[in-house]
Amino acid sequence: MAAVPISQVTQTSSHASLSDEKRREFTDAFQALDKSGLIGPFELGILMRSLNHNPTDDDLNAIIEEYQVYEKGGVNLKEFLVIMSKRESELELRQKLALAFGCLSRDDNGFVDVNDLKIKMMSVGSAPYTEKEFEEFIQEVQMEPDGQLDYMAFIDLLVKK
Repeated sequence: MAAVPISQVTQTSSHASLSDEKRREFTDAFQALDKSGLIGPFELGILMRSLNHNPTDDDLNAIIEEYQVYEKGGVNLKEFLVIMSKRESELELRQKLALAFGCLSRDDNGFVDVNDLKIKMMSVGSAPYTEKEFEEFIQEVQMEPDGQLDYMAFIDLLVKK
């Protein structure tokens, strides 16, 4: 069994389930702003921020483009729930990755030694990485001069892929 490529590790499903509680929370918030069945791009940003999802301008612009918000005059409730489901999935993935990388941080300082990471990834699990797979995995990463990796920045890179 081969190692799982990064692109598969970080993919989130557009059909990921929201809990009933989250679905109600997001639906109620949408309906509080909704006047016509659609909310526009400005309201979308406000709504997401009010729900503790703080998209950057680039994130919000990508969502607006993906859902053709300007062309369609806004997003409907169903689209909004898909957007929020993706964001919830990304948040959960970030938390899991931070926990995993945190276990490798010797000083719990937000950095991991790349050699330690390599050893773990090439020896743990049912399908450890090969040397080549690890090199491909790590090639996009900017490391500190001392061989340390800022794992939160790395997680951001992984999740954005």
